[in-house]
Amino acid sequence: MKKSIRLIAVLLAVMLLLAGCGKKESYAIKVGDQIITEQEYSRTILLTRSNYLSALGKEDSAELWETEVEEDTTLSQMLVDTTCDQLTNLKLFEIRFDELGLTLSEEDTKAIAADLEETVEAAGGMSAFHTILEERNYTYEEYEAELYAHAKKDAVLNYYLGENGARKPTTAQDLKDWYNIHYAQVKALLIYTIDPETEEALTEDEIASVKRKAEEALETATRPSDTDLFDEVIELYGEAGTDGDGIVIGEESGYDEALTAAALDMKIGEVRLVEMESAYAVVKRYEGTSDQFWTEEVQQQTLETLRSDEIDELLESWKETHPVKINNKVIQSFRPENFVEE
Repeated sequence: MKKSIRLIAVLLAVMLLLAGCGKKESYAIKVGDQIITEQEYSRTILLTRSNYLSALGKEDSAELWETEVEEDTTLSQMLVDTTCDQLTNLKLFEIRFDELGLTLSEEDTKAIAADLEETVEAAGGMSAFHTILEERNYTYEEYEAELYAHAKKDAVLNYYLGENGARKPTTAQDLKDWYNIHYAQVKALLIYTIDPETEEALTEDEIASVKRKAEEALETATRPSDTDLFDEVIELYGEAGTDGDGIVIGEESGYDEALTAAALDMKIGEVRLVEMESAYAVVKRYEGTSDQFWTEEVQQQTLETLRSDEIDELLESWKETHPVKINNKVIQSFRPENFVEE
């Protein structure tokens, strides 16, 4: 009897081994001896696709994805290229993290745990969070691993380019100086020169009245005061205005050209009247790198933008020892236009 059981066990083991030999793990991208699975790729591009649609505010259609955004590059291809680069680069950073023998600090791991806790709470509890993850083809462990992967990426960038970096370091002041040239934290109140409902232009007399009101608001906002009066000015004069801490305006933010030019030209604390296409705006610039706004995430994004050429150089050098292979069959099966509903 024991021999029969042992024989059955051996046969089962052989069958399982043979079954495993015939089945290769499906991959989308290989980076050296590491793989990015089909599942990782599919959930990333589908989530990115969804985000693009929301940002564009357009109806999902094959024609949309075939739109040419650059010479010989469609929106669909741009999305595919962006997703492949994003996943490949993150994997290269993870590999380099291990090669350099780096470790995450206790502060890093606590920050990840706090981020997870905050996300779970915002989702309405662990059960609801698991449901959201399942809808996006994630497990909790995969989501957590992704947070750790990004932390490792940040550690590698700081190793090379941070304040004590192996290359020419980037000081905290370097980051602030660059950020304040290219981005402006502002609050603004708007007084329209059009009818907001019909979007028809006001009469010349009405526009003159709007301008006088805007000038009066400017005068009120610039009166000497021990406290910041701008929120009160928005409430008192503005037909519309920024909420809370205001907005961040950059060169490519997509705001009105006159507003963007003025915001980036203004000094911290300055208030200015700006004539926009359909409104007069009274704008005040704030310190964008104060503790309130200058979070670790913003600092890291600024570092990556400021030193982007060097980061690209590092990534290309790592690809020489960790060649990248794209599984085109998998990539093509998840092109954005394939998921347009008829």
